[in-house]
Amino acid sequence: MQQEDRLLETHTVRESVEFSAMMTTKGDKAAKNAKAQLMIQEMGLNRCQNTLIGGNFVKGLSGGEKKRTSIANELVSEPAVVFLDEPTTGLDS
Repeated sequence: MQQEDRLLETHTVRESVEFSAMMTTKGDKAAKNAKAQLMIQEMGLNRCQNTLIGGNFVKGLSGGEKKRTSIANELVSEPAVVFLDEPTTGLDS
């Protein structure tokens, strides 16, 4: 995982995690969407799952929510090992 978040400003959290699941996991669409929803719940992103990620020109998530979305995008593929450089930097409580 990169320290800098690389997310599309115009996607919602749900769209971002579902896209990651579609590209990195096996199974049918329903199973991939279920896996994405589970990851959203586990990362505490339920409240903001339909919010735009945002960026310089689009209002959106807080820094902590962006970081958790980035982590969810990586974890949805169930990697064997994950290296996180300062994963709590910028996370809100």
